Amino acid sequence: MKRLVEPGHTQEDVHVAFTDLADKETYVTGATLTRTFMNVDHLNYLRENMPPSDAEEDAFEHAPFVESLFSR
Repeated sequence: MKRLVEPGHTQEDVHVAFTDLADKETYVTGATLTRTFMNVDHLNYLRENMPPSDAEEDAFEHAPFVESLFSR
């Protein structure tokens, strides 16, 4: 996760990456996260820190997560 906020990656960059990953939805599915993040530690971090979505089961809201990354 540190790589997401290292120099050269702006909040907008990370937001756009998650939006693309989510096919322009406000949430990203657990299946998509599992396919994309092969590192189990990274996958677990995302699942534990992204708020769950009310729109779909096993889905996570990415915008609040990105905001929290850059507010630390």
